[in-house]
Amino acid sequence: GESAQDLIKSRSDAKAGAAAFMTADQFKKANKQRYQDILATKASSLPLDKMVSDAIDELSNQMKDAMTKNELGKYGDILVGVNAKGREVKLRDVGTHMSRILDDYERYVSYVKQAEQEKAQGYSSSYYEKEAKSYAKSVNDRVKQIKGFDYAW
Repeated sequence: GESAQDLIKSRSDAKAGAAAFMTADQFKKANKQRYQDILATKASSLPLDKMVSDAIDELSNQMKDAMTKNELGKYGDILVGVNAKGREVKLRDVGTHMSRILDDYERYVSYVKQAEQEKAQGYSSSYYEKEAKSYAKSVNDRVKQIKGFDYAW
């Protein structure tokens, strides 16, 4: 049978594919909702929160612009943009990139929470803190890719 990992992967691929059929507003609403759900699991305000919220807005705007222009790429997909390396960004790439940002953000929030719990219990292995920092960096790196369409494959 399918492993949990395979199942998660096929579900996230399906969701990314579904993004190609959403309006930019639906995309934004769905991702803002997921963002709110992640926020609800944590107590403190974290520096990445605004960055992730802004990323949802920025990617939604890229999607909206693409749907307005309705330009097609070389494979007949709606073109969102072209990066410095000449790679085309399609609607599906926007959905995939947003999913990855939110996945990493969710892990970051979870590790920050676990690190806080550890400290509250009076011990610290620094494992959770290290993992949180690693996911924070990943979110940060992915967000930086948005402006120049550098998230295209």
